[in-house]
Amino acid sequence: MKALAIGLSVLATACSTPAVRTITVEKKVPVPVPCVAKADIPVEPGPVGILPPDARNAADVLAAKLNDVRGWGHKQAALLIGCTSD
Repeated sequence: MKALAIGLSVLATACSTPAVRTITVEKKVPVPVPCVAKADIPVEPGPVGILPPDARNAADVLAAKLNDVRGWGHKQAALLIGCTSD
């Protein structure tokens, strides 16, 4: 009887699955991260609208709008330069 028990235990051990080996590997994966908050993005200047019929006054309105657009562009450029990596 003792031999039968030993024989069954040997057979049961031989049929068991091999041990699973777990290996932890660290990988560096680039993850996109926003570099600017949406609240920090400058608002685009609105359209020019209807120009006055006088050419000089129309030029003044366009020059003021051009300054607004250039200022907006400078603010965006400053934000983008902060987001770039060398």
